[in-house]
Amino acid sequence: MRLGTTWRLMAGAVATVAVSSAVGCVEQVGDINRVQPNVVEKALFQNDDEWYMRQTVTDTDMQASVVFAAMESSLKRVRWTVTENVLYAHSTVELAEGLNDGLDEEESRRLGVVAAYPIRGHFDIQRSYNPSTGEPNNQIVENASDRPWYERKYMRVDWSNNKLDGFGMFQNQLGRFASASWSVPQDDGKIDKDRTRISEDYIDTVAEYSYEPDLYACYGAYGYDTIFNCEGGRVRVRSSFLKVPEEETFIPMQYTDNMQLTRDGSEMGDPMLVASIYDQDLGYEVEVECNDQVKGWMLQRYGYEWERLCAPATFDYHQRYGYFRTERVAWDRFVGAADDSRLYYANRWNIWQTMLDESGNELPFEERTPQPITYHLNAEYPEFMFEAAQVTAEEWNKAFRHAVKVAQGIDDEALDAVLMDEYGHTQMYRIVENSCHPGPLVEWKNTYGAGKAADRTSPTQLFREFVGNPGSDEALEAALWELPNASRVQLCAELEYATEVRDDVDARFSWERVGDLRYSFFNWVETDVPWAGYGPSAADPITGQIISGNANFAGGYIRRSALYAADLMQYFNGELSDTDIMYGTQIRRDLFHNSDTASNRFGLSPEVKNEVARRSGVSPNSTSKVGLSERPEYHELHDFILAHGKDRIQREADIVSMASDKLAARDERMVEFLQNPDVKNFLMRDVETAMAIEATARERFGPQFGDEQLHQAYLDVHTPRQTFARTEQRDRMLAERSIMTYDTLNRSAEVLVTYQGAADYFKGKSRTDIIEYFMNKMFIGTQLHEIGHTVGLRHNFAASTDALNFHDEYWHIEQAVVDGTITREEAYSLQGALAEQITGKEIDYASQAEYQLASVMDYTGDLTGRFKGLGKYDYAAIAFAYGEAVETWDDSVQLPNLLEQDSWLSDYKQMPRILAGAPASAEIDPATYAQGIDILINGRTYKPIREVKERRRQGIQANTVNWANFDLSAENQPNLDRTVSYEFCSDEYRGGILNCSIWDFGANQREIVNHSFNTYRALQTFWRYRRHHISRGYENYGNYINRVYSTFQMAQEPFRYYGLYRFYNLGDYTDDLLAASIDTFNFYNEVMAMAEPGRFCKYEPANSRVDEGWYFDLNNTYLPADYHVDLGECDDYIDIPKGIGNHYNFSFTDEYEYRIDRVGTYIDKMVASQSIFDINANFAQSTFFTDFRATNLSFWTVFKDEMLAMLEGVLLGDYSEYGGVVSNGKYQDPVPVSAETFGLGLSHPQEGMPRIFTPQSINHEFNMMVGGLIYNSTWEDRYVDFSHYLKIGVTNGQNQAFGDEVVVKEFVHPVTGQIYQSADVEGRSVAGRMIDRANELKAEYYYGQELLEGATPGTPYYEDAREYFETRNEQLQNVVAKMDMSRFVFDALGASIQR
Repeated sequence: MRLGTTWRLMAGAVATVAVSSAVGCVEQVGDINRVQPNVVEKALFQNDDEWYMRQTVTDTDMQASVVFAAMESSLKRVRWTVTENVLYAHSTVELAEGLNDGLDEEESRRLGVVAAYPIRGHFDIQRSYNPSTGEPNNQIVENASDRPWYERKYMRVDWSNNKLDGFGMFQNQLGRFASASWSVPQDDGKIDKDRTRISEDYIDTVAEYSYEPDLYACYGAYGYDTIFNCEGGRVRVRSSFLKVPEEETFIPMQYTDNMQLTRDGSEMGDPMLVASIYDQDLGYEVEVECNDQVKGWMLQRYGYEWERLCAPATFDYHQRYGYFRTERVAWDRFVGAADDSRLYYANRWNIWQTMLDESGNELPFEERTPQPITYHLNAEYPEFMFEAAQVTAEEWNKAFRHAVKVAQGIDDEALDAVLMDEYGHTQMYRIVENSCHPGPLVEWKNTYGAGKAADRTSPTQLFREFVGNPGSDEALEAALWELPNASRVQLCAELEYATEVRDDVDARFSWERVGDLRYSFFNWVETDVPWAGYGPSAADPITGQIISGNANFAGGYIRRSALYAADLMQYFNGELSDTDIMYGTQIRRDLFHNSDTASNRFGLSPEVKNEVARRSGVSPNSTSKVGLSERPEYHELHDFILAHGKDRIQREADIVSMASDKLAARDERMVEFLQNPDVKNFLMRDVETAMAIEATARERFGPQFGDEQLHQAYLDVHTPRQTFARTEQRDRMLAERSIMTYDTLNRSAEVLVTYQGAADYFKGKSRTDIIEYFMNKMFIGTQLHEIGHTVGLRHNFAASTDALNFHDEYWHIEQAVVDGTITREEAYSLQGALAEQITGKEIDYASQAEYQLASVMDYTGDLTGRFKGLGKYDYAAIAFAYGEAVETWDDSVQLPNLLEQDSWLSDYKQMPRILAGAPASAEIDPATYAQGIDILINGRTYKPIREVKERRRQGIQANTVNWANFDLSAENQPNLDRTVSYEFCSDEYRGGILNCSIWDFGANQREIVNHSFNTYRALQTFWRYRRHHISRGYENYGNYINRVYSTFQMAQEPFRYYGLYRFYNLGDYTDDLLAASIDTFNFYNEVMAMAEPGRFCKYEPANSRVDEGWYFDLNNTYLPADYHVDLGECDDYIDIPKGIGNHYNFSFTDEYEYRIDRVGTYIDKMVASQSIFDINANFAQSTFFTDFRATNLSFWTVFKDEMLAMLEGVLLGDYSEYGGVVSNGKYQDPVPVSAETFGLGLSHPQEGMPRIFTPQSINHEFNMMVGGLIYNSTWEDRYVDFSHYLKIGVTNGQNQAFGDEVVVKEFVHPVTGQIYQSADVEGRSVAGRMIDRANELKAEYYYGQELLEGATPGTPYYEDAREYFETRNEQLQNVVAKMDMSRFVFDALGASIQR
């Protein structure tokens, strides 16, 4: 039934009253209707009908607060209860299915309260009458006295004043904080687009709430300057109620993580207990049942009891493809809730007219009729983005058509015929215009626009009032587009009101409003909102059936992001420059010099791996049967690996890693230290630190923060681990609610330019063309993702590393590289005809990197992967849940027995070689590679889930028999699980386990971390500078520090996993983890040593303005030209450009209320000096189920000597092994761990090269000292603690006790007589170096004292002697201060050093 107001229903009742009362009257007098608006007939609510209920924010001024346009509640199922004072909406969903069995009807059908609306009165509608005579008159009135309230026919409900919310609802919260609220009535003399609408099967009411000013909302959305004009706001919320259909047409899909296979194949049979065993005699891995023979073999072969190696055979559901789920549990009065009673239903649309036959039995797929999913554009959706909407729709249409075809076993032609016959089109997913768009409006006017007698207003007159009288349909449509959105929507509201009493339902005008449960929307939100994309869906809380979905996009942000993308693109192409952001050519070199990802293909020598293993406490020869000398074949792996298998080991490693990550975020030792008032006072005296703290407070708490908030900001700045954990928690919460933040678009704009193909293609193009291109592509990419959410798909953050399922074009390009058709460099920038030739598609350019993705549901390092459309994962996931078919390898494909295992041990580029069955030792042969790519692309098919599960069960049983009878051979190989493997990881594990990060790019860890590092290098100038932004609240600082944090945090997982796996040689897999860890350590050194831009002169004492006494060693060091006597006019110099070098200090505007113009590298070094100690693999003994050895590893334990060199550089100013180097007249980043020499006993390639001076703050020194003492001083790791290299004992006339063979360094203060002592641990004691330096300066101090004593006061010689003496005294006290700082830190830390 189309929408009709209660007024129309009530009109019939009033007419009846009038006719019956008029009998016998001599003269008819016109009726006077005194009934007020908002009348509801109670009978609508006094029955057992169930209704869906959802709340949606349709409009708000409070865009940056927790309330925003398009915000939705969860979907509820309710029944109504009418009482004297309240209209209750009771939930009909039991806490647990069956929990209310045995209760009486009233209790069982009306459960918890979801909403409670005040009833303002009960009344009848009738003619007024003379109370004395009973004679009726001509007034139609509300009567609230003749009958008891419960017998009266009508009531009036206050929809704006909900007294109680159910879980996941929010209207009550809005009312609680509102100073005023009201609901838009049905008819009060105005025609409001949000007026209440009530019919027999749909109720729609909008409430408006008013708010006090929200300064934080104004600040968050528009900046500091807006808070002074921040006023109260309003928000409108649509409560939509849709009657639940009586006819059942949907069957829920049970969707637990996995389902167990049973021995007899029945649903309730005994579970099938299996083990995957590697039989070295046969050379095969075989999945067999755990019978007595198998159990005995495992005990004999591995020495393990079978319980450790056997587990139920399962078939993955949610672990394969992630869907949102409606999670319930069945209740048993004797057992309660049990594991096998979980009811986890996939949230999915019903794409079939019905899934049931007339008897209620499930219809076979081939007998079903497909039913398309339709989304509407919202009325405000702009015309210029229509094409982008259809591009997006077509991608999902192909996926849903594919699902129907595989489910029914039909082809495109057959499906087209069915859809055309049923619906007049061939789409299974479509996006259509809103009825309030100009095109449909013109069409309606031509068909139904002629006035009817029942019309309240002439439609023709309404069109004339809004747009005049255009002479043609084209002119009318153009005029309607020229109307402001609000005016066109008002026209639609008035057309609806004017025609809603027509008898012909089809002739009434109606349109689709956001929040209406009967429709789904592809929604363009023009106003500012705190997100870029938002994709909620309304799923039935009992069955999981999606009733409505809304893919929302923040249109206002895309213009800014596209503009930013154009800035970046033109800048890197050297077409855009300004005084602050320069050297585009240089940055383009940095950005693309690693485009040859083959350079990131490990390259670790056995010596490097052996050295790291030994430093990690591992014997290299114990890691596999071939040690670490070469990549092992599967049979050469450690027996432990062979016994437990890849899947179980990886699962356990993920569990341990996630637990470690959470525990690290809760480590309070640093927070306890920072709470010390003396520590805080010391740190806050640094100007840059104070500004960083203030900026952090502004960003987190808004402009009006107090002392308590400032203290929290102080802790945030100095504990990046906890800060990042809190940020991750917030972002994870948003992601779980299908909210993509504005930061996502900015990230995409920043990183998409790292594709050289895009940069090359747009070189020379107009700025307008670039902006238009990226507006469309960003929009399509975001909305493909959001629609994915609305059809049930969860995030899949593993898709960017799922090489097996990258786009086909990725492997076509890779084949061209292997063939020699193109070079590796060309793979990342294919232009014109070459791009079409390689990819087989009509495209302007192609970059292999853009195809390196399996799903649009990832947050990749950019959005451009989504520009290539849906991925293989998306197609497979839709076919799985909607077509109940799973992707498998075709029966014609001979899969290698060790496909999964070989893939684990090999780099992802080897995937075609593996599928072709070639051994790992073989060189890549183009023909073999082509064969593997053909299998990878064309060797896939789909089979019904039930069939695949049964084949798997039978295959295991056959394997068991064949293995026991020694019947396995090359001609009779073991049955394998032939489903195509997909990687899936969602919000719960992001950032905590390997290959589950957001903003990553790359298919192995070394690619991922280096892409993150390269992005940091390339975008320095864009991130640091305020540019055109106001940033009165230091927002540019907050944005920058967040970028730096995320860069460092991206690199944590590889080292953590290396710590877990270091006991085993797993070929390329562990090599990759180690290589990424080494690159990360080198990157930290690069950041700490970052020089300033400008000219540097080689240090020469005779020509330097710097007194070398302030530094430990300046020999062979280049200093800033300012330090040269001739201010840079030196013979031996090097010029470091901006981008390679960056300014250390902040730059401020020349204003009374100054702002930060540029964020200096002070911040980078501060974050690096703290974050470097977060890189660890700190696990207690026996945490890893595989091993009883401690797994407590850090950069300190692996790179101790290199860490000491960096610490000496930072703490002591010793540049002999610290800082960037000059090589052949050019700057080179420091590489403390060189793959060329590490572990070989050879000289480091940078040894002896001149170093570049880099500025450091005492806070950086302090951070390095404290971090090392807290995190690198523990009894758990069985290594010499960092504290022993830094500890300085102080006595007054009494020596500290040391062992007889310990070399003790000692310094006696020349003034106080205080004795400083330190054990020179391994000859590398940092404390010992400080004592040596103090003694050197002490000698200079005494020499200056002698000069001063021998000089005559008042003479030039005396003044020179005094200056010399005072300088040496100050330099000596500087070193003493460092030693005292060490003692201060030890005292402040106390026992926590070794906690």
